[in-house]
Amino acid sequence: MQNMKGAMDHLKTHQKYPATKAELVAECNSLSDFSEEDKKEFMDKLPEGTYASAEEVMKALGMSEPPMAGGTAGGGMGGSTGGNTGGGQPPTM
Repeated sequence: MQNMKGAMDHLKTHQKYPATKAELVAECNSLSDFSEEDKKEFMDKLPEGTYASAEEVMKALGMSEPPMAGGTAGGGMGGSTGGNTGGGQPPTM
């Protein structure tokens, strides 16, 4: 999918849940932000069912959220080797 970030954003902020596959596909097809190729991929990959949240839809499509800025996912700065992470000061958010 070429516009994965846009698709995830739309699913999280604009889609109402619960939603069936038919409702999700109809909503997708009405959007001008996505290519016909992305719309077809969404329709072909999404299994039949009713989805309670954006997370359920993204999981069914095999989408995953990118790691958060700042490297907090996956160990953060310094890794698991106990290296110096800035003089013992807590990371700022």
